[in-house]
Amino acid sequence: MPRAGGIGTLRAGYPRVSLGLTRVLLRYHMGLVVNLRTARKQAKRRRSEQEAAQNRLAHGRPKAETKLHRANSDKAKRDLEQHRIERKDRP
Repeated sequence: MPRAGGIGTLRAGYPRVSLGLTRVLLRYHMGLVVNLRTARKQAKRRRSEQEAAQNRLAHGRPKAETKLHRANSDKAKRDLEQHRIERKDRP
């Protein structure tokens, strides 16, 4: 009759294996310990980043287009300012 506990103990459904082999088996057959709170936060960050990327594609403008719009707007303001009539009674 085998001892209770220790190396080489027979358990129901488990073969007798050495301690080294047990460590190898456990390393490859057990999953990683995961902090669920951290996993949920990471999943939420991934979802929000994907949503942001979709919004950038749908609503964003390329940098060149934004720069061109700003340049045209500045030019229009300058042109309007140059055509302003200065009068002495109004500042």
